[in-house]
Amino acid sequence: MNVHKDICIRFVAMKGGETRRFKAVGFLKEGESPVDGDEMLRRVPKAIGEEDSNFLDECVDQDWSEALWPYFLVTARRCPDDPRGVRCFFWNDILGWLQVWCIIDCISESEECLVVCLDDA
Repeated sequence: MNVHKDICIRFVAMKGGETRRFKAVGFLKEGESPVDGDEMLRRVPKAIGEEDSNFLDECVDQDWSEALWPYFLVTARRCPDDPRGVRCFFWNDILGWLQVWCIIDCISESEECLVVCLDDA
């Protein structure tokens, strides 16, 4: 059985001539129940913010990685209208990647969430 905190799925997004490398990572310890959204981001302090999230917004027409499809991808980018909102991405079998604002307090199915960071490897 895989431990959630050991999940690390690397993917690439491209816009114009620019390529950025990302990774989506887990944060739950073995046997741990889901944690709230604030704790999730505390455990992954390198979660991408506004600039990199905007870049991904412009790349949602790409298929970043099929391995990411089962997960809800969470960033640290805050919603301008609600500081409890964060930018998230999810896969839709018909429409592809979609971006949405989620209230961080409502992200309760943490085992289905991964946090997006820049891949510095």
